[in-house]
Amino acid sequence: MKSMLSWQLKQAGKRRAEIRHSYQIEDFGLIPETVDDAFAPYLDFIASRGIR
Repeated sequence: MKSMLSWQLKQAGKRRAEIRHSYQIEDFGLIPETVDDAFAPYLDFIASRGIR
């Protein structure tokens, strides 16, 4: 059991130390308005159900 805890703590330390990727919508040739328009029906759907 102790070895599992040691492993978990080691993994948690690795996750905190790693460099995270940073993506921008423009990197993919998109603009926020286009994405917002594409997802509008979904956003309306979840809003109508009180999810968001």
